[in-house]
Amino acid sequence: MKNISMSFFGKTLRMYWLRGEYCALDRDIAVMFEVDKKALVALLKRKKYSDTNCFTLNINEYNRVMQATLKRLKKTDTVYALNELGIIRLSFDIRKSKTAAEVSVKVIRATAEVINLMAYVKKADDFNVPLGPQYDKVRKEIERAPDIVKQLFGL
Repeated sequence: MKNISMSFFGKTLRMYWLRGEYCALDRDIAVMFEVDKKALVALLKRKKYSDTNCFTLNINEYNRVMQATLKRLKKTDTVYALNELGIIRLSFDIRKSKTAAEVSVKVIRATAEVINLMAYVKKADDFNVPLGPQYDKVRKEIERAPDIVKQLFGL
């Protein structure tokens, strides 16, 4: 798979295809959230993140991702990778970062909107009230939603 770049609040985050999904490296996340990499790594070690959301790269993965650079991973180095859900969770745990706070607020607002919409659709379904084609489209979009969205919103 191809590596991609995502934009968050005017900042670009490089995402790499690792273990079947797009993930960002700890150093890139530290730059995006404007925090020290050592502090970020300490936070990742201190908090118990799921192995599916945060994992350490092995030497082969790191060398494949960093093939364009001359830097190679030493046996003593630890590089973390986080998927989208891990990055969102991390944004709630980081303090003193304007970008992390903005991500957290956006996630909370989007979550509230989705929950309200789902409650509205469920209530209409419970009373057999036809909502119209626009809500049928919403139902179909939720069914097509990627797993990350379903995990995030508990769908």
